[in-house]
Amino acid sequence: MPTLLRRPSLVATPLIALLGLLASLLLVPAPAGAAPASSTLTSSALAGSALQRAVAEPEVGECHRLDLTAQAALADGTKPVNCERNHTSRTFSVIDVPKGTKMSDLDALNELVDRKCTPAWNRAVGGSTAKRLLAVYSYIWFAPTEAQIEDGARFLRCDLIIVGNKRAVSLPDARQPQLGKGSPSTVEARCFTGKRSGYRALSCSQRHEYRAEGTFKLKGKKYPSSARLQRIANRRCTTIAGPQWLAIPPSPESFANGFRFVICAAANKR
Repeated sequence: MPTLLRRPSLVATPLIALLGLLASLLLVPAPAGAAPASSTLTSSALAGSALQRAVAEPEVGECHRLDLTAQAALADGTKPVNCERNHTSRTFSVIDVPKGTKMSDLDALNELVDRKCTPAWNRAVGGSTAKRLLAVYSYIWFAPTEAQIEDGARFLRCDLIIVGNKRAVSLPDARQPQLGKGSPSTVEARCFTGKRSGYRALSCSQRHEYRAEGTFKLKGKKYPSSARLQRIANRRCTTIAGPQWLAIPPSPESFANGFRFVICAAANKR
C-alpha cells in the first residue's frame, strides 16, 4: 500500500497506513467492481428483474443517479436519468465482450476494463497525469444483470464518477474534456479525510483534513527507503503545500511499473 508521510513536526517518523477500500483511487482510477474472493459473478450480485431485463444496452453519454452502494455493485439495471438533473455517474465507454470470454470470468472482465476503459477515462477527464491527480474523478464499471446475460447481453459499462465518502457526489455538467484549463473546482478537487491510521480520497466539497496542492516525480531506478522518502517529502512537499502537509507516494509496485508521482496535500487552515 502507499506510504503516507507527514511533516515531522506533526509526527516524528514516517506514517505507514492502510488506506481502506479506496486506496487505489489515491493514485490511479480503479474500478469499484473489484473481484470478490470467488472471482465469479454470483446470481445474487447480478439478479435482474423483468424491469431490468427490459433496459436497453447502455450508450455513451447516459447518466445515472446511484448512491455509494449502487456504485459498488457488479451490475446496474436502473434506467438512465436526465443528464440535466442531478446525477452521480455518466457513461463514457461501453465495451463489447469478445465471444470467447465468459461473462462469469471476472478476472478477464477486469483485464478488459483496464485495457479499454482506462485510456477512455484519460481522454474523458483530460489534462496531464499530474492534473488528473489533483482531481478526484474516477470510474466504475458494470456487467449486465443476470437477466440481461440470459438474454444474450455481452457488454460492460464504464461510468465516470467523483469519489465521495459517506454519500455519492453529483457530477458537474458534461464537458469535453471534463477538466477545463484552470484548476479543478471544489467539487472536482482531490481532498483527503481520515486519521493517522489511514486516509481516504474524496471530493473537496465534503468534509476533509487535507487538499491536494501539487505533485512531483520520484527520480532514480530504485524505490527509495522510508527514510529517503521522508527527506524528499520534507523538501518538496513543504515547498508545494506549506508547513503542514500529507504526502502520498506511489507503492513499490506502481513505481516498478513506471508510475513515479507523489501527491502533496496541504492541511486545512485552522
